[in-house]
Amino acid sequence: MTTTAGEGAGRIRAPGELVEAVMRLVPDAAVLVDGAGRIVAANRLAEQLFGYPAGGLRRGSIEDLLPARFRTRHVTHRQKYVDDPVHRPMGTGLDLWALRRGGSEFPVDISLTTLDMDGRVLTMAAVRDMSLQRAEWATEARLASIVASSADAMFSMDLKATIISWNPGAERLLGLRNQEAVGRSYWRLVPPELRGEVEERMAQVRGGTRLPTRDTRRIDAAGHQVDVAESLSLVSDVSGEPAGFAAVLRDITERKEAELELRRLLAESQRRERWLTAMSEVRLTLFSGADSSQ
Repeated sequence: MTTTAGEGAGRIRAPGELVEAVMRLVPDAAVLVDGAGRIVAANRLAEQLFGYPAGGLRRGSIEDLLPARFRTRHVTHRQKYVDDPVHRPMGTGLDLWALRRGGSEFPVDISLTTLDMDGRVLTMAAVRDMSLQRAEWATEARLASIVASSADAMFSMDLKATIISWNPGAERLLGLRNQEAVGRSYWRLVPPELRGEVEERMAQVRGGTRLPTRDTRRIDAAGHQVDVAESLSLVSDVSGEPAGFAAVLRDITERKEAELELRRLLAESQRRERWLTAMSEVRLTLFSGADSSQ
């Protein structure tokens, strides 16, 4: 099969006897539609995707595969495409939905191209179920929202400790804007005396050890040390290989101040208790002395 000279991109001239072979070779679910919107051929993947038995899609209308709210508008779009066919690849970002035989809707991505079969122009639609991808995108969007709205500092870095992402919580805690942090080394935020400890924790995490959250200190934009609780975890690439680290820092300044005040009160209480004990011993000694002189 070759592209016919003078025709639009994506128009393929194929003899009628090759149509079935073409439909079998398409890696996605595919239907072949005439100018009136009738389905003249469909591959097995399309039948499975839409829930039809073998041959069940033929001679039906392409609009039957759309939710009712889209059908009238689709007739207009389909006619415009027939009048001026332009190849449309997957991944155009359109919000498209399809309808299964049982009545359930699902998001799809659709690629359109034309086949010139012995002078009869047909449209081939390759259909890809986007349900899983949409679910993943929704999960990613929710995660991004959580990270953006978190009061904790959340950021990621590569294996060399170069910061890759930086959330608003990190900006508030350490006083560095996103553009000031991303691309810079994490070590600028670590007190020099604690670098060895952090390197050891990173090595343990990279080796597969799950470490508990640990109280430590980090340096803010003004150069002051901030008391934080740090959680460190490994980020892996699609092959499962270590790609970097994700860190969460929680401001524990108030807790540290409360702990310091508690220790002060405890020490004061202990001093008071020792003083009371000493006074009791003194009184006991005095009373004992009075008894012995009588």
